[in-house]
Amino acid sequence: MQFVSYVAMAGTGVWLLSLAILVVKGSSLVNGILTALVIAAVLAGVGAWVWLDGRRKKRLKKLEEQLPLALDIVIRAIRAGHPVISAVQLASEELGDPIGSEFGLIVDETTYGLEFKEALVSFARRTGSADAHFFAVSVGIQSETGGNLAEILEGLAGVVRGRQTLAKRVKALSSEGKASAVILSILPLFLIGMMMLMAPTFYTSKFADPLFWPVVIAVGVVYGIGQVMIKKIVDIKY
Repeated sequence: MQFVSYVAMAGTGVWLLSLAILVVKGSSLVNGILTALVIAAVLAGVGAWVWLDGRRKKRLKKLEEQLPLALDIVIRAIRAGHPVISAVQLASEELGDPIGSEFGLIVDETTYGLEFKEALVSFARRTGSADAHFFAVSVGIQSETGGNLAEILEGLAGVVRGRQTLAKRVKALSSEGKASAVILSILPLFLIGMMMLMAPTFYTSKFADPLFWPVVIAVGVVYGIGQVMIKKIVDIKY
């Protein structure tokens, strides 16, 4: 609710700023109020989504960077004779957030009656991390077939580190293309939004033109196809 309030305040601020610009320019407020309100709401919503998505990706990246370290702690604790749940608890105490809190939740769920492998599945589902899914699957298979858990987790830690190294290499090689894709995607929407905020009648005055909406639909379709093509080019699977 606090975040929604901040988004609403930001949208209201953008709307009032656009109205102030209209007053300064001497434009008619009657035609511009509703248009400016809609655009301000869209900009606030898109900005909030981009911010949330960035925070989520940042948290996920940090969690995946901490996961090999957490697995190393679990491996050493298991080899020292600790039960696996005690080893996970030790990792949760030694490492900071977000992996510390997530491992703490695994310990809590196991303490309150959930099986360890089910708690790991919940951890993987909650975080959305592919590496966390590997962890859950590895422990699930080991619990059914047997084997040395420490060696399995040691191999998993090596795989996770290898994937992270490959991801950094792919990111370095594709960074220029991704930056170009972001600019090409955002620039048209930014220019249209700024134009509608500063001069709302620039587009609304053309609504009655019979060619306006077909052109808008055609541009939207072409823009959507371009977004799909750009995503296919820069989204490298590894």
